[in-house]
Amino acid sequence: MKISVTVVLIFFCSIGFSQSYPDTSTVYYFINGFEEDSTLFYKYIYTYDKDGLLKQTYQNFYEFYIYNGVALTGESYAYYYYDDKKLLKEKIIINNKGDTLIKEFFTVVNENDLEYSFYRNNNSNCELDYHYYFYNVRSGKYQVFFNEVLQHLNQYDVPYYYNADSILFERYKDNYRKKITFNYLPDGRVLSCLQEDFKYNDKLFFELNYDSLQRCYQIDVTKIIPDSCSVKYLSYSMKFIDSLKKELMLVLTPNTCFQVVKRDLKDEYCYDSKNQLTALITTRSINNSEWESYVSTYYAYKQGDAIVENSINNLRIYPNPATTQLSIDYGDYIIKDVKIYDVTGRCIKQEEVNLNRISIDVSDLHRGIYFLKINTEKGSLTRKVHIIR
Repeated sequence: MKISVTVVLIFFCSIGFSQSYPDTSTVYYFINGFEEDSTLFYKYIYTYDKDGLLKQTYQNFYEFYIYNGVALTGESYAYYYYDDKKLLKEKIIINNKGDTLIKEFFTVVNENDLEYSFYRNNNSNCELDYHYYFYNVRSGKYQVFFNEVLQHLNQYDVPYYYNADSILFERYKDNYRKKITFNYLPDGRVLSCLQEDFKYNDKLFFELNYDSLQRCYQIDVTKIIPDSCSVKYLSYSMKFIDSLKKELMLVLTPNTCFQVVKRDLKDEYCYDSKNQLTALITTRSINNSEWESYVSTYYAYKQGDAIVENSINNLRIYPNPATTQLSIDYGDYIIKDVKIYDVTGRCIKQEEVNLNRISIDVSDLHRGIYFLKINTEKGSLTRKVHIIR
């Protein structure tokens, strides 16, 4: 399931045709099944200017990453350019050899329309791959939960599905076209929308449900195949557990119209006392009652010294999973102190070290996932560990 790192606890995000990004120094992704679950799969490091605008993203994909159909691996850099109104107009992704891999353009047309164009590298030339055209964008707003649902269901993506009268998608290599038409409540919230796929001749109808606080808590998706069938086959639900945690779940409904092969998915968003997103834990269903870890994402916020990862490969944490003792070895570098956080962002254990290795008693910790912040002479490193019983 695709994780927007911009999900927050408010209903609307006002962006004025710009994009919002996590105000973090580093984002860490761990994917279950790659060597061990604590293997760092890829990470982002964000750099902002004095006005708070995102200027550069350093990206290191230790395995691979598919970005709108383009496979990225290794190190790359994303650069962001703005117009006189400080609205994002262009994004460029370049690899460590200086080759331009991707270009994205955001163009305001006739004041209220927006065109998003995606270019990809083809034999050293960037060619237009696809674009989205937003007709009559409403104040540059989008609904966070609904935005994530649309991103999950559309392979070729746009950063944000802004509230508009309609959105037209066109991919040029195969003349693939889709159109999304929105229906709104009097207060501007989306009531429903219809997505039409002109190539495969089917439709998706989205119905949004709201609670008494005007928060969207459920989105039901009906697939319509003309001259064949119409069936509700997907349900997305958002559960607000408390101020520090919420849960998004995707449930598939078996039907006789067509085969559904994806698993049920569940995302748990965890926040700290400052309402900063600290962890996003994704699990997927094994059967009707069991879930397994799939993707874990952790967010580190710059406080004082920047997080340094140049010598990340020198850090050894073992055994992982651990039962009673957890050892940390940083080779020739000094470990100043170690803090252990649970998935809610609460610090539950702290050890002063000032050595290059330490063994920590974790026998008093409950079974589950924990987040280590290791302060060293080279800066701070962050890793994930499992405690099992």
